[in-house]
Amino acid sequence: MPLKAATALGNSSGPVTPQVGPPPSKCGSSVAKPSLVLLKIHNDGGVTHALRLYGPELVRQGEEDAGRWLEAVLVTEPFAPELTGQRLEYRLLRLIPRQPGKREATFQFDVGQGTQDLGFRAEVPILFSVSKK
Repeated sequence: MPLKAATALGNSSGPVTPQVGPPPSKCGSSVAKPSLVLLKIHNDGGVTHALRLYGPELVRQGEEDAGRWLEAVLVTEPFAPELTGQRLEYRLLRLIPRQPGKREATFQFDVGQGTQDLGFRAEVPILFSVSKK
């Protein structure tokens, strides 16, 4: 699996307030071919809850759902699901596209109760160019 360039996607400023930084301009991949993305998390609030990922285009691992085309899983080995509370942390995100073409996926992040309702501050749209190969 190729490792994509590091992407600053998280900023927990305040006690438990995740904020998402600027996305990469685009991401290339192939259908059914896994790729890894390194997430750079700015955890200014010292949060120690589990980082969660969801989105309208994301398929849950092992499930089929019409209209959802991208499997995205936060890798927990060798990482623990919970953040450590360090100011700067890294996590791996495994992506597996299921349909070819130019597509956009919105990634939404939270760190538990009280942070799901932050709206646009905790989400980032990324444009994918998925080839058939």
